[in-house]
Amino acid sequence: MPPAEQYVNQSSPVALLGNTHKLHCFFSGFPTPQPKWYHNGIEIAYENNDGFKFESFGKTLMFNVTQDKTGKYDCRFSSHQDIDRTFNVVVEAAPYWPDGPPPNTNTSEGEQVTFDCTTSGKPVPIVTFYKNGVEMKPQKGGGNYVIDGTKLTIYDVKKGQFGSGDNAVYQCKAENKHGYVWTNFYLNLLAYKPEILEAAEEVEVVEGQMAVLTCKFFASPNANITWESPVLAGIPHTVEPANAFGIGKLLIQKVTPAAQGDYECIGSNKYGTAQGSTRLVVREPTRLEPFAATDLSMTAGKTIVLDCEAKADQALDVNYEWLIDNKPLPQGQIDSGHYTIAENHSLIIDSPAQYDTASYRCSAETKLDKVSKEVRLKINDVPAPPHAARVSSCDPDQRTAEIEYEHIESAFIDNPVKEFWVSYQLDPDTEGTNWITHPAPGSASNVDTIEGDQRVVKAKTTVSLVPFGKYKFRVVARNAIGDSAPTIVKGPGCETPSAVPDKNPPDVKATGTSPENIIVHWTPMERKDWNGEGFHYLVKYRPVDEQGKEMGDWKEMAVNDPFADKVTITLDDDKEAKPFQPYDVMVYAVNDKGVAQIEPETIQGRSGEGVPSAAPLNFRAIDPKDTTVTLVWDPVDPSTANGNFTGYKITYWAQESDDDAEEEEEEGDEEAKAADERWRRAAPRMLKSRNKRDTDNGKKRTLHLGPNSKQTILTDLKPDTVNYAYIQVTNGANEGPQSETIQFKTLEGGWEYSKMLRKKNIFSSFSCQRAQCLSNESQI
Repeated sequence: MPPAEQYVNQSSPVALLGNTHKLHCFFSGFPTPQPKWYHNGIEIAYENNDGFKFESFGKTLMFNVTQDKTGKYDCRFSSHQDIDRTFNVVVEAAPYWPDGPPPNTNTSEGEQVTFDCTTSGKPVPIVTFYKNGVEMKPQKGGGNYVIDGTKLTIYDVKKGQFGSGDNAVYQCKAENKHGYVWTNFYLNLLAYKPEILEAAEEVEVVEGQMAVLTCKFFASPNANITWESPVLAGIPHTVEPANAFGIGKLLIQKVTPAAQGDYECIGSNKYGTAQGSTRLVVREPTRLEPFAATDLSMTAGKTIVLDCEAKADQALDVNYEWLIDNKPLPQGQIDSGHYTIAENHSLIIDSPAQYDTASYRCSAETKLDKVSKEVRLKINDVPAPPHAARVSSCDPDQRTAEIEYEHIESAFIDNPVKEFWVSYQLDPDTEGTNWITHPAPGSASNVDTIEGDQRVVKAKTTVSLVPFGKYKFRVVARNAIGDSAPTIVKGPGCETPSAVPDKNPPDVKATGTSPENIIVHWTPMERKDWNGEGFHYLVKYRPVDEQGKEMGDWKEMAVNDPFADKVTITLDDDKEAKPFQPYDVMVYAVNDKGVAQIEPETIQGRSGEGVPSAAPLNFRAIDPKDTTVTLVWDPVDPSTANGNFTGYKITYWAQESDDDAEEEEEEGDEEAKAADERWRRAAPRMLKSRNKRDTDNGKKRTLHLGPNSKQTILTDLKPDTVNYAYIQVTNGANEGPQSETIQFKTLEGGWEYSKMLRKKNIFSSFSCQRAQCLSNESQI
């Protein structure tokens, strides 16, 4: 059924201020049309704070009339736009007193009085004045009063009887079409000589401020007030006449100590005179030493002390107050000891943090003045931890988790949060305190809003997951100073299903310590690479020849400890095992789901080296000279090295004589003495006979030669000396059996003569002495 109008207000209704007004918009039809109401184009919600109410299922709009309710109202029907209605509401008001009616007035003869009867209303009220109930008409001339709109002014008032004077009851009436207001007010004419009512015995003022001395007189007509004082001459001052309440003032700008003294105020009118006295006392101003700077940058955690010791007049008590950003110190932080006010009124801030960044004001106040100083503290601190952190999404199949978090800080903070870092533990049961940081931070830019004086950041980070994870997350906030304390993400974490390993352990190598074993080393895989329960390692190995050709089947050994980094393979049962045997080795990562998808790299290692089994044959000395000899031998078969054939080792030594022993002892003494002792002990001594000691335990020396060597020359021998030597085969770990020890003797030479030269060549002083020939030696 189409809608039909039932009842609608007129299009331009008048609403009376202070009353309740209703707008109606009733239409019939099926279904019944339901209107929406609008005021000046803005929809009026059913739940509103603007004083609108609804009746008759929204068809009637009701409101208390105030000035802001004027304007255009619409009732609109979404399904029937042709029946929308518009109302232009005009707010009018009956007369009322915006500032109250005229007051009763006391004055004296000869004064001028004005009564103001201003009212408000719409239409504008018309004002009429009455005297003793009789309307007062505007006078054309000769009268003593004037009516100017809403004001009545009476000049040179006179006292009379029975209504003949200006002392009377007056009325004013303000009216418009909506009503009127009426009030009575009295004009009383008095005659009194001045009488002092108030005069301060003492007035204190701080040097440099303005002094205000007051006297209050009761008088009718009002008293004329003057001031007198012995110190007033030469002091700039201003006298304010008595106001309507009989108060007169003496004003002295920028008081100096010279203005201190006694003052007298004199009030007079045509009926008499009265006087009062007061004393002006000038005090020293209160002073505060300013802070070293108006802006201070401080480090978080270090105690801050802000001084506040004032200098004031000794006769004045000083009260101190500290404000933070113009607010009192929080009592809770005082009770906790974060803020402490010391006996010298300094403010001590314990363990300051970034939220202590603020303006700090110290005020020192006496009953006469107040001074303050202010400093802006910037605390360089890490941010507060994030909050409301949670796992908003966990997708085990896609292996991703989404972490949401929030952060709130001051909108005016000096070091705002720039980014957030999410870290996680793959499995809290095995990771201990180890946390892995997601490589990409969450930015605080473009996700922050300013709400009042706070900056609110709502961000999220998507983390890639691995199989067999029992994830636990935490979030830290970072600014230019550093990282906040971490916030642990509450609630359930995120678990992912198992899968076979994606990789195998790296850095595999194999070496042996004996021919019977191979020790396989690798770097253990991290927990994030296990991918499932029952993670362990599978080591495979097989012998190969020197060309890498396989010599046997693969064998396996399981290593169940996921944290292991090596295993020793015993080769006792391996028929192919021999010293320094090459082996192919592979190490697999395995879990309950299976072996790693990727085939591991095959590396080659060897079993341990044995002891060389043979010594070189035909080891002999040829072509001896006074200090050299050539040693030769037959090379050995490299296979007898039982390992990595590294070459030969020759050990040799000389048979000692008495001269050798004595020389070694003397050289030892000379090394231990100071330079002057060397000189004293270096005197020539007789050559001794060279009786040989039949011994073979002289100081042994060694020489290492490569595997291709067949001979060598010893060059550090002594002339005419019996020497001994033997040779051995060496590999990377061991030395073989010794050959037969050979003996050889070097030829004679100028050894005694060169020895004497060496002993006489001291401190760059050189001399020669012919050596004495022995019985078995010839003259050279």
